[in-house]
Amino acid sequence: MTTKEKRNNKIILKNQIVNIIMTSGNKRTGEKILLKFAKSFQKSTKKNFQNLVQLAIINSTPVFKLNEQTMKKGKRKSKKIIPSFIVKDSLRIMTTLKFLKEVAQ
Repeated sequence: MTTKEKRNNKIILKNQIVNIIMTSGNKRTGEKILLKFAKSFQKSTKKNFQNLVQLAIINSTPVFKLNEQTMKKGKRKSKKIIPSFIVKDSLRIMTTLKFLKEVAQ
C-alpha cells in the first residue's frame, strides 16, 4: 500500500467515525467530540490514538448480523430472527462503529 492510499484510508475512517458520532445532523459537533476524545485519550495513554482505534475496530468487527422479521398470521404476530453474513468490509466497520457508540453511551 502506498502512502497516498494509507492517507486516503485514514480520511475515510475518520469520516465514518464522525458520521456515526454526529448529533442531529451537525458534522462539526461530531468532529469536536472526536477531537476532544482523541486528546483526552492521548493524554491518558502513551500509545498512538489512531492505532488504538484501528485495533478496537478490527477486534470488534462482527461477521454475522441478526435480522428480525415479523410474520403475520391472522391477528397474531411472531418474530423470526435470521442470522446473515456481512460481506463488505465497509459494512462491518460501520456496524462496529455503531456498536461502539451504543456501548459508550
